[in-house]
Amino acid sequence: MNDEVAVIVGRHTEEPLIEGGGVIARQTAKALSSLGIPTYLISLNYSKNANFIRLKTVNIDSVTEITFKIGFLSQDDVLNNAQAMMVSNLIEIIATPMLAIHLLKKLSKRAKRIFMFIANASKLAGHSIVMLSTLKSLDVTKVLMVFKRGELRRRTTRLLNPKMIFVTSRELQILACKELGGEDKKYFFAYPPVTENDQKGINTSRCELSPTIMYLGRVNEFRFPLNSLKEIALKLKESNEEIKLVIAFPPERP
Repeated sequence: MNDEVAVIVGRHTEEPLIEGGGVIARQTAKALSSLGIPTYLISLNYSKNANFIRLKTVNIDSVTEITFKIGFLSQDDVLNNAQAMMVSNLIEIIATPMLAIHLLKKLSKRAKRIFMFIANASKLAGHSIVMLSTLKSLDVTKVLMVFKRGELRRRTTRLLNPKMIFVTSRELQILACKELGGEDKKYFFAYPPVTENDQKGINTSRCELSPTIMYLGRVNEFRFPLNSLKEIALKLKESNEEIKLVIAFPPERP
């Protein structure tokens, strides 16, 4: 039986990999697998060369990728966007939760610790996550990953009730501390490290929580250091608290 198993759900295009949630999903998967944690990446992939909808499983750099490939039906960008919205909503609301539930049940028999990452959760995806988290056989710790200020809605946080918040900009750091500071949450910030001087003017007692607070800034593969995620993943792995399965729902297209 594994101590930890990770499952991450992201969204990316085939060429090139889009900036944003897709990059974070991939980098998080790499960081977790580098620590010897069996990692599964469930991704939503847009491609002009794929069949309409195809499920593909491959193993890349010790990460098992389970990919929904969506092929565009038209060369018209407007029609492609409309199609992508409809199909991605179908996959996000129905197919992804069903696949995740199946995988959760299967992996829960082989892992002691489960972490759930939730990236850019929409209201409907949020309901699906709540459905997953209420399975009696599973005990999960939810981490809300935030990329835009609109995602810090109190309604969303009440619905998901995450134990931890992972934000990706200095603005989101301040907003998270201000809007959610009164709640019992832990905050994670990515690269570069936030110093004590940077914390002046905000509620430091709410922000200075383990593991190391780091700041990310604009998200892309070159500016998102893998070592930062490794640090966070390692601290979580070594934490005395139970670590649960990692799931990140498909982020919005930028």
